[in-house]
Amino acid sequence: MYARETTPPSPTRVYADADYDLTPVRDTLASAGWERIGDRDVEDSMDKGKIRVGRGERHVSELVVLVDEAPVDIYDMTVLFDDGTSYSPVVPQRFPIGARSDAIRLPQPHAAIREIRFRYGAVRNGEEGNVEVWGR
Repeated sequence: MYARETTPPSPTRVYADADYDLTPVRDTLASAGWERIGDRDVEDSMDKGKIRVGRGERHVSELVVLVDEAPVDIYDMTVLFDDGTSYSPVVPQRFPIGARSDAIRLPQPHAAIREIRFRYGAVRNGEEGNVEVWGR
């Protein structure tokens, strides 16, 4: 089964300071019970990538996407669960450096995530961004 969210995207929020130090943002997420699931570098203007989570290792009900190092456009995000189902939330397309999404609620709370797939691109060629995913 394949589910696609149709509600408007939630806004991104810029949480980094002027030096784009995301350490306070990561610390705040961790203290609120969020765990870093993984990350991918974004090198090209149109790229695909996946974060492999592992079979049955991550049971979360919400995700947050955080962008570091360079602005990134996220065109599609698909969460694949261990039971073979998937979910594609609507995410804001443009993420400036230091931006993160609001919490993305998953339709299967505490389901085991196998991997998270992205179709994304670096906003400016030659700059390498980084996409992190956190869950709780």
